[in-house]
Amino acid sequence: MFFFVWIILFSILFSLVIFFSYWDELLRRQDSYSREELIDFFSIYKKQIEKMNPDFSLMGFIAFALGITTGWFLTLLGGFLSPDSGAEPDFASSEISNYFFQSFLFVGILHIIWPSLKQYLEEKSIPHSILNIIYNEKSFFCSLAISLTSITLASWGVYHKMSFLFFLINAFILLTYAGYQIQKNSEIRNYKENQNNSDNELEL
Repeated sequence: MFFFVWIILFSILFSLVIFFSYWDELLRRQDSYSREELIDFFSIYKKQIEKMNPDFSLMGFIAFALGITTGWFLTLLGGFLSPDSGAEPDFASSEISNYFFQSFLFVGILHIIWPSLKQYLEEKSIPHSILNIIYNEKSFFCSLAISLTSITLASWGVYHKMSFLFFLINAFILLTYAGYQIQKNSEIRNYKENQNNSDNELEL
């Protein structure tokens, strides 16, 4: 049941981030807008997904799945370190390790070290397929932030053990960050262009 609730919450929160980030940018960019620009939901969804994953690439979807997997890994790690204090799953208990591993802290840490990670992997001549995943950071961080938010909300909603105040604060930060990731400039196209230029130079 918990996993089913999580899927529903993830889908809802992901859609909300998609639309609210779009409306926020639209209202800041334009003084006037048409009805279609505001409520053409299919078009909005497609545009936002393309911003997050240019060209709808396979590596972008893999990065998205990797973000979800990372969110669950952090959650289960917190549960593993939590004492067995009740009938609920360990990761849903009100323990400091769960609050720590399900918070925005790890997302913030990864955000800070990501540029250094990309540079390190480039210097090590990592295969292009791996670098493509790393450069699809928008997909990765967006799904990671929303995954953690939906897990925490599902834990609170199903088992009522974790603090709702923690969820509110954590959700606000993580969902705002997810919206920021979608709207920021993408680096994956620049990386692909540079890679294509390098390949052309080698052919010459």
